[in-house]
Amino acid sequence: MNENNAFFSDRRFTAREFFPHGISRSGDFSLAQTKLLEQHGHAYQTLQQGLRAPANDEEAQFVEVFKGLKSATTPHELVWQRFLDRTENRVKVSSFSSRTTKDEDLNDVSEEEEW
Repeated sequence: MNENNAFFSDRRFTAREFFPHGISRSGDFSLAQTKLLEQHGHAYQTLQQGLRAPANDEEAQFVEVFKGLKSATTPHELVWQRFLDRTENRVKVSSFSSRTTKDEDLNDVSEEEEW
């Protein structure tokens, strides 16, 4: 924990909806980044969403970064930015839908069949 209690959270952050086998097994983060996310991820998330007020200058700067007012520079800001880059607009791929459609098939659709 930081001496100034910045980014304190009493819960471990898992993000199972994005990383079902855990953040550490995703291959997207280093060991140090994983540790920061697991220890402080809930604090990062609530600060970014405005559900928690910044408790000190370090957290206030974090909020400014994710409002787009500053660039990420601290390890907390950089790891949360990396997390967001990996999870926002994530495309889910399924091997069950590998059929390709020919252009000719699309031309055969009448206007009545379009939805």
